[in-house]
Amino acid sequence: MLVVRADDGESYESNLTLLDVEQTRPSLKAYLSEVTGFDANAILCFLSDGTQLRNENLRELAGVEDQTIYVFNREYLDLPVDQILADLVVEPQLQPEVDGM
Repeated sequence: MLVVRADDGESYESNLTLLDVEQTRPSLKAYLSEVTGFDANAILCFLSDGTQLRNENLRELAGVEDQTIYVFNREYLDLPVDQILADLVVEPQLQPEVDGM
């Protein structure tokens, strides 16, 4: 299973499947909180086809082939847009100079 933090694109490979999470963890959001660092109460999670994942439909969706989960931080919905943009700005990594320029 691949877990992707939607705010910065950081991805985490997990050996667990959705069924494993359903059977071995207290909740899906608790597990995703461990992986992403988001507060469990602020997590919105979706499969790559747009289906929202919840504890109630986890067993039903456990057999899907593409187990990529996109995790969104709901806290961003309550903040002013300017603050969100400031928080999400990612500075580009410095590249080595190109000779002859």
